[in-house]
Amino acid sequence: MPTDPAAQDLVAHDLLTLWTSSAFVAEARGWVAAQLAPRGIRITGEWELPHTRAWSSTIKFETTAGRVWFKVNGSGTAYEAALIAVLDELHPGLAPDVLGHDNARGWSLTRDAGPVLRSIAGPEALWQHWERLLPRYGQAQLDLTADRTRLASTGIPDRSPEQLPLEYRRLLGDLAAKPTDQGGLSRQQASALERLLPRYDDWCAELAARRSRTLCSTTTCTPTTSAGRVRRSIRPQPALSIGVTHAWDTPWERCSRL
Repeated sequence: MPTDPAAQDLVAHDLLTLWTSSAFVAEARGWVAAQLAPRGIRITGEWELPHTRAWSSTIKFETTAGRVWFKVNGSGTAYEAALIAVLDELHPGLAPDVLGHDNARGWSLTRDAGPVLRSIAGPEALWQHWERLLPRYGQAQLDLTADRTRLASTGIPDRSPEQLPLEYRRLLGDLAAKPTDQGGLSRQQASALERLLPRYDDWCAELAARRSRTLCSTTTCTPTTSAGRVRRSIRPQPALSIGVTHAWDTPWERCSRL
């Protein structure tokens, strides 16, 4: 992915044009039909493009066995198809039901999980659902520590304590080199963050010493989590921000409070 903002906008525009084209929809439809055929499921003909963004796009297909979702990911999250498939295998019921995936193209096909939570009740009425969901989500994170190597093999970003100092320096260098009117840092801001580096390294070393608590953060629970996923073993919605991280207070969070 290019770093120049103008080039990024061009790439995003090209992807949106591609993913909404009739040729791409026809190709996706053919692939979806091929994934469903061995299960005796057919597409009924109805489809919709409800979510098209520069980083991913989805197509909703109606079938003889209910609604299914096709998703294509951009280069930044192309690992998601492989990741969801692994999660579905390791912990059935805590990830979307995967019907098919193409790791090379970043394509996945999952069953519909029902309406999103915020569509069935107001915020105050959702606490009972969160109380059921969050403990199981947390336990799943802890359980996945045993499969950290396999999860990492899907291509998810490494946000381990050992990697974070390198990421800090890379990000700082990238932003310091950018003009401020393009989202870069001023000289004063860059200097302040450089002075923080020794303390940041110490924080990461502290976290690395607690190796038993390093885990995989693979999902985000939001008001858009589906009610169906809560009913069916509490399935949190997959997020785009996926990576190996630490269970407790991360150096990034500490920096945000300074």
